[in-house]
Amino acid sequence: MNKITTLIVTMAFLVGLFTPVQVSANVSSQSDIGIKAEYLIKDSDGLHTRYVVLATNNSGSDVTVNASFHAFDANGSVIKTVYDNAESIKKGQDFIIYGQFRNEIASAASAIKYDFSVADDNCCNYDAIGLDIAQEEDNSLTVTGTNYSKADVNAVNVRGIFYKDGTPVAFDTTNIADTSYTLRSGNSGTQELCQVPTDYDNYVITYSASSVTPNVVYN
Repeated sequence: MNKITTLIVTMAFLVGLFTPVQVSANVSSQSDIGIKAEYLIKDSDGLHTRYVVLATNNSGSDVTVNASFHAFDANGSVIKTVYDNAESIKKGQDFIIYGQFRNEIASAASAIKYDFSVADDNCCNYDAIGLDIAQEEDNSLTVTGTNYSKADVNAVNVRGIFYKDGTPVAFDTTNIADTSYTLRSGNSGTQELCQVPTDYDNYVITYSASSVTPNVVYN
């Protein structure tokens, strides 16, 4: 079991099935979201496909990112819009955000585009959390989050991309808590990433954690 904060592998390739994604980021003056990679990944349930974006908060502030993902037909009309958000992303932190579509929508789309809105966040408690990852004999991954702070945090959101020979083959997400939707001070919680494939050779894991109450800053 290896103690990590965030494990990031930088990938150089982008999804080639769609036309290049256009980003319209509505950010505050101090915010800058950098896009590291974009992938189209089918879920193991056989029903859904996710457009997954690996990004970095390059701003000088902790932020919450809200995203809208739009599937377009060949005539440029929107077939479907879905939403996601990544809360309490620490400055300098890599994070994952995604749009999930039914397979028939993803197959019918000639392009998928997205836009972000970014707001400063004063609830980030990323540094309070330690994340342990255990790889089992069957290649499944179990993640354990521990709250080392003196305050409770909301459930720790964990997201992972899995690769085989440099190609993304799976994506999964889970929340870690020890009671309801809270990871209490000094406690740990464990969850398994259930959509991990049996055959992969690399992965990216990111996580985020929000304090239950806003962090107060005294000038």
